[in-house]
Amino acid sequence: MILHLKRPIPRKAKDIGIWFEILEVIGVLAVIGNGLVISFTSDFIPRQVYLYITGPCKHPHHIKTDCMTGYVNNSLSVYHLKHFEKSINHFKGSNVLNYPITHCRYRDYRNEYTQELTVQFWQIAAARLAFLVLFENIAVFIKYLAAWFIPEVPVGIQNKNLRRTYEQLKEELKMIVPKSPMTSLANQLTV
Repeated sequence: MILHLKRPIPRKAKDIGIWFEILEVIGVLAVIGNGLVISFTSDFIPRQVYLYITGPCKHPHHIKTDCMTGYVNNSLSVYHLKHFEKSINHFKGSNVLNYPITHCRYRDYRNEYTQELTVQFWQIAAARLAFLVLFENIAVFIKYLAAWFIPEVPVGIQNKNLRRTYEQLKEELKMIVPKSPMTSLANQLTV
C-alpha cells in the first residue's frame, strides 16, 4: 500500500503538455462568453441600432438634438389591458390612485396590436450576432498576435540553456579527443 501511495518521482518535461491546448481552448471560450455577455445582456447594441437606424439622428442633416431622445419610449412595447380582460373573465380593470390603467409597457420590441416581433427586433438581433462574430474574431486575433510576439521561453533563459549545452559538449569533446588514435595522428601530421 505504501509503495503505491508514495509521491511520484519528478521527471523533467519540455513543456506543460496537454494543458497548453486545454488553456488555449479555455481562453477562446472565455472570449466567446464575454462577447455573448456584451452583445446579448447589455444595452450597448440596442442603443447603437437606435442611434444609427431608427433614432432622430439617422438622417445626415439632423438638427442639433440629442440623438438618444426617445430611446426609452422606443425600447418599450405596449400591451393593452383590454386584451387581458378578454382572456380573464373576472378581471375588473385596474385603478391606481383613481387613475384607470389601460395599457402596460414592458421592455421588448413587439407590435402594439398583434404582439408580433417588429423589424427593429430583428435588426437588433442581427447587429448582436454581427457584433459577437466581429468581437470574437478581433479578440482571438489579438490574443494569437500577442502569443506570436511574446516567446514561450525568454531569450535570457534560452541563451543560458544554449551556453550550458555548449559547455557540456565542449567538455565531452575534451574527454574524447585524447583517447582517439586518429586525433593524435592528425595532431602529429599538422605539427
